[in-house]
Amino acid sequence: MPDRRETSLKLFDSDRLLSRLMGDEELAAQVLEACVPDINANFLEFVDAIESGEIGVATHRIHAMKGASQNADLSAVSALTFKIEESLRAGETSFALESIERLEGIVGETIGEVRRYLNN
Repeated sequence: MPDRRETSLKLFDSDRLLSRLMGDEELAAQVLEACVPDINANFLEFVDAIESGEIGVATHRIHAMKGASQNADLSAVSALTFKIEESLRAGETSFALESIERLEGIVGETIGEVRRYLNN
């Protein structure tokens, strides 16, 4: 279940994304369509890596998720991936392992929110 701090953040801030892209809705759709599959693929690779003890790979995958989520203004994913990356870089893997389920929930909810936005 997602942590209240991450879910209290907006899952997807469409207004902020559109503001950064000067109101270009077509470009916003392109950014989102590129970021969502990237986040999903990186999440799966992160889980495989962290569960098999490949900390360097896990750190790179979570960093990629963080970057993609920041590019698309996916605030809750960005906040949690930041914390996970920070803990991995500090040599602490337990937080990352404990966060898999929470991250999976937030990623799923966020992807749903983005899909609803794109279908409107």
